[in-house]
Amino acid sequence: MSQEMELPQPRRLEGYELLPKHFPDGELLGPYAKILDALRDETIDYSEDELRAIHWTMAIENAFERSGFAASMPGFQMTTYGFANPEVEQPAFGVIVYTVPSDLEENASVYKRPRQPQPDTHSPYAISVGDIRFPIFVRQRKLELHSLGVNPRHGTAACWAKSKRPPLASKTAVLTAKHILRQPVLGQTIPFTTGSGRLIDVAPEGVDAALVEVNQMPATTTKRLRTRKLVAQWIDVDVHTQHSVFRTKVVEVNSSRGSLHYSLPLRIFLAHPANSGDSGSLVTTPGGVGIGMYMGSVTNPATGASEGFCQHLAQAASALQVDLWL
Repeated sequence: MSQEMELPQPRRLEGYELLPKHFPDGELLGPYAKILDALRDETIDYSEDELRAIHWTMAIENAFERSGFAASMPGFQMTTYGFANPEVEQPAFGVIVYTVPSDLEENASVYKRPRQPQPDTHSPYAISVGDIRFPIFVRQRKLELHSLGVNPRHGTAACWAKSKRPPLASKTAVLTAKHILRQPVLGQTIPFTTGSGRLIDVAPEGVDAALVEVNQMPATTTKRLRTRKLVAQWIDVDVHTQHSVFRTKVVEVNSSRGSLHYSLPLRIFLAHPANSGDSGSLVTTPGGVGIGMYMGSVTNPATGASEGFCQHLAQAASALQVDLWL
């Protein structure tokens, strides 16, 4: 008696395989074409896949912002561009629109689901970029900042920082997440796990960064910490927490338009979250280039699945006018 042979299941595409194999042309990039050209020297060491992801991110953003889609979303919080969750959405590169969780029946048609909150489903929306259609996923998410208390004793210092502002230039300081401080007042004492520091500067609203003066001097072996202005999805990154270092991937970014200005808060989303108390942890490439400063997690209230997210490190340094050191 013959048995039917089971055919092997096709391998699911992932990462850069989900991107178009070519680069978008200048017409699709619109005003971003000049931005990318101006940043050519900065991206000279990027791989072709990273550059392709950055170019398509800007092309998709150019089309998405013209569409006015976000204006129709109740509870809209932010837009990111990157890789969807293949387990609950679909293997795809596209737009992710974040809203606050909703139980309103009036919003059910927006999410294409009858009850809220529900697990994510395949995207009911799409946007055309040239002759290619990219999905738009609407995610209801609960945001959680990963500090344990009201001071950096329960957070983490990212690195050494030296201010370029004349009154602060002689100070020895560390960079950390601003949200750890709750209600920051310049000059206030900040308890550490050993000793204490003094808050000397905070970034503008939207940029989660603060500068704390410390009495301890950095080792003479400190080196300058390089940062990336443009961050590509799907690169490996290391999250340096107080207790360990773990590796994960960048899955989404909200596009910077090539700018680090504080009026455009920049977040980088990670495939895996860290833990409470890890706010302020440094996030780097495996080669030690600074990418972000860990903030917390975003959680699907229906499934409990979480991603991590962080403050864009180069923006934090720009907003505070500091040089960073390890």
